[in-house]
Amino acid sequence: MTFEFSQHLTEFNVPLSTFLRSRPFTHVAVGAYIYSSKEGEKTVLLLQRSESDSYPLHWEGPGGACEEDDESMLSGAAREITEETGLHVRRFEDVISLDEWEDVKHGAARRFCKIVFLARVCEDSHQGWEEERVLLDPKEHRAFVWATEADVQGDRYKFIGVQRETCLRGFNMNNRCI
Repeated sequence: MTFEFSQHLTEFNVPLSTFLRSRPFTHVAVGAYIYSSKEGEKTVLLLQRSESDSYPLHWEGPGGACEEDDESMLSGAAREITEETGLHVRRFEDVISLDEWEDVKHGAARRFCKIVFLARVCEDSHQGWEEERVLLDPKEHRAFVWATEADVQGDRYKFIGVQRETCLRGFNMNNRCI
């Protein structure tokens, strides 16, 4: 799996174990929002969670747990994107957000972080991109959509936690990266 990344993302180009050595987290999730421009209209890829998953029918970007055998945090995000969409990361541009939260399960405190990247994929609109290239795993997601910023701002899509704000921040960052 080869991809490029902006130099300031080097701290995420390390294995999960290295990342955790200097941070207080017990669990790390990685994900991304993929933005595109088709006929001048800027959109983001959103995935709708399956009815049998936690947060059923909520919308999100691709992502999941960073795994011990991922070569790096960025590799974990690239793997999750490919597993959940069939798309291949060309470049990670920036970090949109790094969210932290805690909970207790079976009496044990757990500390989570989710790192959401702004990613570019090989199958982008400038290369004759077809919507059919998005391939979902029906166990995880039931639908996908290329949503505009106005769509995300409205009540059309139900997000988990602060993901709507993260997605909108990504639109703003994407406009500066283009």
